[in-house]
Amino acid sequence: MKYLFLIILLAELTLAENIEKLESDCLDSHILMACHKIGIAAEKHEDYQKAFQMYDFLCKSGDGTGCYNLGRLYHYGKGVSRSYFQTLLLYDRACKIGSPGGCTGLGGLYEYGEGVNQDMWKAFKYHKKSCELGSAAGCAAIAWFYKKGIGVEQSWDKAAKAYKKACEGNNPNACMGYAGLFIMGNGVKKDKHEALKLFEKSCKLGSQKGCQLYEEFKNRFDLY
Repeated sequence: MKYLFLIILLAELTLAENIEKLESDCLDSHILMACHKIGIAAEKHEDYQKAFQMYDFLCKSGDGTGCYNLGRLYHYGKGVSRSYFQTLLLYDRACKIGSPGGCTGLGGLYEYGEGVNQDMWKAFKYHKKSCELGSAAGCAAIAWFYKKGIGVEQSWDKAAKAYKKACEGNNPNACMGYAGLFIMGNGVKKDKHEALKLFEKSCKLGSQKGCQLYEEFKNRFDLY
């Protein structure tokens, strides 16, 4: 028991030393990756004051992801009073700097009318920019807009391309949506085998619904 206590104590001391070094790297040496590591770890452990300090420092240093993460704290009221106004300002700044998360967040505000008038065209515009910046979530969002013809002209072909890109970026919901197109033959040629593979991928990416659909369609198609 004594040895176990010593092991735990040493682990805690090592962690404290690592955090102290990361803080020095961040605040003194301006190594931004160190700031990100501290902010993410602090948020995970619900130390929102420390997370705010790191994200605020990053944002003021011109880091788009830092601005986005700071905006998230305001969006969900983590350690600060919830403020859609501050969220909007920070997501907008993040998006302009080139953060895909900032653009996705901005798209979401306009999509659901959070702190702004609901505007589906603006929502599509920001999700599209997020997709162009490499966000699978952004691509999945615009696929849905193209599929439904909301905020943009309906297009199965464009929906298929966006779902494909998002699924390749490992977005489980996009893989399910893409599978649905193969089942119905919308924007792609009907292919039950491909649909099943996509449901399976969605499942492996952690989607419970993807797993259910995979099992359901595997039995229905009687392929195995």
